[in-house]
Amino acid sequence: MAFSPAEAILPTAPNAEVCLTCHSVVVAKREPAGPAWVGWVLLPFYLLPGILYFVWRSRSRRPVCPRCDGTVLVPALSARGNEILAAAAAALPPSSGHRDCPSCMLPVIFPAGRRTIPCPHCTTNLTLTESGRIETD
Repeated sequence: MAFSPAEAILPTAPNAEVCLTCHSVVVAKREPAGPAWVGWVLLPFYLLPGILYFVWRSRSRRPVCPRCDGTVLVPALSARGNEILAAAAAALPPSSGHRDCPSCMLPVIFPAGRRTIPCPHCTTNLTLTESGRIETD
């Protein structure tokens, strides 16, 4: 499953993470670690290990990408996350609305029809002028 690099540029939530499988920025869903069927197999034959498995499974949650079910995610504002976002921005064609924030120098995309957005990286208010320049408020 492929996603366009443009989808990987807009971390809007403070807990956004970059999926290393599909390179999209998502808010990860938290799922229990380990399959439930293992607990059901353990339970009839080995009562205590089955109960302990279900307790462990309910306590440990792992982040999962809601788009591709990948389990390897990094924070979007970390060094690795910024590296992935910069690589995705470099892959965009120049006419896609991609610009660099004057404050943090990280890539920003203005959605179609919007002239003012907060930078997803440093939260500076950015305004796109008629000439195509970005000004900070």
